[in-house]
Amino acid sequence: MQILKTIGPKGQVVIPKDMRDYLGLKIGSKLIFRIKNHEIVIVPQTDAEQFVEEFCSAVPKKLKKKINIEKIYQAQIEERIL
Repeated sequence: MQILKTIGPKGQVVIPKDMRDYLGLKIGSKLIFRIKNHEIVIVPQTDAEQFVEEFCSAVPKKLKKKINIEKIYQAQIEERIL
């Protein structure tokens, strides 16, 4: 999908509704702006806890060991702090 937009007088660009709907962006959604190879890349910020929940829910029911999401999340926080 590619849509041409114009930067307004305040430096703002409206993300087209079709793109917002496709990506599930709503009012208050957070976006990350990056510059990569002279291009602006805009990606939705992902919630780490939500990602883990969705990832773990995709695992087949034959999981032999219970996953403690809180423990994994806490370990990630501690790893980033240290």
